[in-house]
Amino acid sequence: MRYAEAIHRESQEEITDAIMDVYHTKTAELPQEELQSMVKFIFLQILDREWIHHVDVMEHLKTSVRLRSYANVKPIDAYREEGFNRFNAMMQNISEQTVSTLLHIQTNVVSE
Repeated sequence: MRYAEAIHRESQEEITDAIMDVYHTKTAELPQEELQSMVKFIFLQILDREWIHHVDVMEHLKTSVRLRSYANVKPIDAYREEGFNRFNAMMQNISEQTVSTLLHIQTNVVSE
């Protein structure tokens, strides 16, 4: 089992390194200030969209969890567990969408 974990960890590191290489290649010519501003803007847009979606999902979950009391499941426990899972999924989505967006950006550097 440890061999499989080591290979998995090694593969993750290789993928991360490849992604970082692509990112640095695409953004090498951008001024650092503009790059930071762009990354911040993209991240905040994705965070805002995902948070609004998460709040809507949690509202729906609150409604649907009430029905579980009929199945002898404590609604608060179900809400807490599913809410935690959905929050983690939201955080994963934010990370994936941010990386994906940053890798698909087209940069145009204008020389003065």
